[in-house]
Amino acid sequence: MSDSLPPDSHTALARWVQPRHLQADAIVALRRRFQASPERYMVIDDFLAPEHLPKIRQVLLEDGIVKTFFRVYGTREWVTKEQFEGVGDDCRFIHEGIYVGPHPDKRMSPAVLTDMMFRKELKGPAFHQWLTAITGQPVGHTGTINLKSLGREHFLRWHSDQVPGRVLCAVLYLHTDWRAEFGGRLLMQRQDGGIDCIEPATNRLILFDPQSNINHAVEPMTEAAGDWARLNYSAWFYQRNGQGE
Repeated sequence: MSDSLPPDSHTALARWVQPRHLQADAIVALRRRFQASPERYMVIDDFLAPEHLPKIRQVLLEDGIVKTFFRVYGTREWVTKEQFEGVGDDCRFIHEGIYVGPHPDKRMSPAVLTDMMFRKELKGPAFHQWLTAITGQPVGHTGTINLKSLGREHFLRWHSDQVPGRVLCAVLYLHTDWRAEFGGRLLMQRQDGGIDCIEPATNRLILFDPQSNINHAVEPMTEAAGDWARLNYSAWFYQRNGQGE
């Protein structure tokens, strides 16, 4: 496995990713950190080039349509609000807002175009090469990419993302002004039974191996959060043989 990216991959990624994360010594250090973790996850701070963050936030806050989605345990399909409310609270799994497209008059806005271009980058070979280099995971295909908004009424409860062929999951935080009293941390259950609480710091990327069967959840947000929303991308990546989504 190479400790450096091909020049064309480095050039392509440098438009999006902070350059220091693309250097050969950083790639080696990140891979060691990821592979040394018993739970096989790591946190990378100050990930995205900062000029892109306000535009992507604007997709969720102004230019885009955010639809509420519901899911119950035991199914991979979304359910209706009526179905969701018709089961006991312990059966309710996901209640969150997901960007589904731009408002008609914003289809070519700078914010919407930035989101489209970043999604294209996440699906491209340069990003796959970088993920493989920093984790050792054989990434060859990008599955679902969601752009999410979670307020106080939303939740994502305990689960594992383990499915055949899926080799990495990613979460990238986009919001600003998070404070500890807001809640909304990512909870990761360690192999020893303890729980790591990862703060949703602005521009923080979290990568984890779903085949480690690590259970995780989003901590409920508190009344102190008010109208503040937790904004993030989530994405799933699959192995090179094309299995999975």
